[in-house]
Order: sequence, then C-alpha cells, then structure tokens
Amino acid sequence: MTFATSITLPDLGLGAGYALWGFRAAAIGDVERPVLQNGFEAAFGDYGLSALGGLHSLARELGVSGGRQIKIACPGCAYATADELSIVMLLSAAQEEDEALCVSHLYWLMCGRGEEAAHAAALGVATVFKAAGVTIRRPQIEVRAASGNKTFMSFHPAGRA
Repeated sequence: MTFATSITLPDLGLGAGYALWGFRAAAIGDVERPVLQNGFEAAFGDYGLSALGGLHSLARELGVSGGRQIKIACPGCAYATADELSIVMLLSAAQEEDEALCVSHLYWLMCGRGEEAAHAAALGVATVFKAAGVTIRRPQIEVRAASGNKTFMSFHPAGRA
C-alpha cells in the first residue's frame, strides 16, 4: 500500500478528515458504531446521518461497480493512501462544481466502469457537507519533475526465437 507520507489527515482539514473517517468505516462495513454516528451528528448536526449515508453509498459504488480495488488505510491511521487522496479530490471537486476534475477522479477510481451512480453519490456527499457548512479542501500536493535523464530499463532484441 502506498501512503502519501508528506500528508496526514490533520493536514487535509476537517472536511476531508470526516470524509475519510466515514468512507473508511463504510468500506469495511462499520457504519453502525455509535462513536461514528455521534461524531457525525456532532459535526454535521441534522445532516450527520445523511453525510454518513452518502459516504456509505459512495463506498458501495466504488467497491461494487468499480473496475479495481480501492486501497484504504485502516480506520484511525493518520496517513492517507493515494486512492484516498483521489477520493478527497473527487469530493472537493464535486463541492466546488468542477465537473472536469470530478469526472477525471471518478474515471481513475472506477477504472472507467459504472461512473453514473458513483457520480451521483459523490455529488450527494458534497451537497450534504456543503449544507452543513463543512468544506472539503483539495490537498496541496507538490509534484516535481524527475531529476536527470536516467533510463531505468531498456529492451534490446537478442535474436529470433
């Protein structure tokens, strides 16, 4: 599993932290825990269970309809996986109504399969978070160009077989 070691959940902000907390719990089928439900109700008020239900729908769509396995960290882990950062980007883009970014992250997460229901679930989560006044910020990820022009692998045909 690949973690973004330079980014922790507190770095992502409260909205992304709640989104990943709920998503991780939903992905492992653990949304019935009172501590989770009480936490969402405390943070979202009347929207708490709706937010948690939306994350459950999104996790189900990614897990059932998607074309690949989504890698998540265990609940309570301070680091986020690359897929979890993509989920945060998806929800942030949906909240900001950036359709192109939303669709590109959905395509990556779903591997080009069954994106309509997952898109609706992501929009639902973003809408509930926004209605509750909880903003999901985009992670600030630094991307650097590779240094040097090193060839890592080359292939030379050695003859006929």
